[in-house]
Amino acid sequence: MIVHRYTAGGAIDVTLEGQRMSVPDDMRNSHRQMVAAWEAEGNTIPAYVPPPVTDAEIRAEADRRIKALAPEYTEAERETWTPQVAEARNVIAGGQSAALDLLAAPRGVTTEELAQVIIAKEAALFTASAAILAKQETLLRMSERPQGYTDDEWWT
Repeated sequence: MIVHRYTAGGAIDVTLEGQRMSVPDDMRNSHRQMVAAWEAEGNTIPAYVPPPVTDAEIRAEADRRIKALAPEYTEAERETWTPQVAEARNVIAGGQSAALDLLAAPRGVTTEELAQVIIAKEAALFTASAAILAKQETLLRMSERPQGYTDDEWWT
C-alpha cells in the first residue's frame, strides 16, 4: 500500500494492490482501517497540498470582477460601448451622431446630455477596471500566490 496524501475533500489518496483510489476518512471503511494500521506503524498521511494558483485563474477572477461592475448590461450591449464613447466624444466636440440620437430619444434626454452620461460612465468604469487590473497584476507578480485569491481582501 502506498499512501500518497489527503485530498482537497479530506479523503486519503492511496494505491492499494496496484490500484489508485480515494479512501474516505471514515473508520467504518475497511480501506481506511488498513490506512490506520499503516499509521499505527509510525507513518503519517501527508497533508493536502493545493495546486499553485495559475495566471488563468487570476485573470478569470479579474474578468469576473470587471463584468460585475455593470452586471445589468449584456455582452452585446458591452460591445457597443467603444463606438458609443467615440460617438459621445464626437457630439461633445460639436459633431452629430445618428446612433446617439436614436439612443437619447426613448430616454427623454438630448443627444448632448446622453453624450455627457456616456463619457462619465466610461470614465468611472475605466477607473474601477484599472483598480481591478492593478490588483490582478499584483497577484500575478507574487511568487507564492494565495489560495484565497478570490477573497475581496486581495481586490479592494
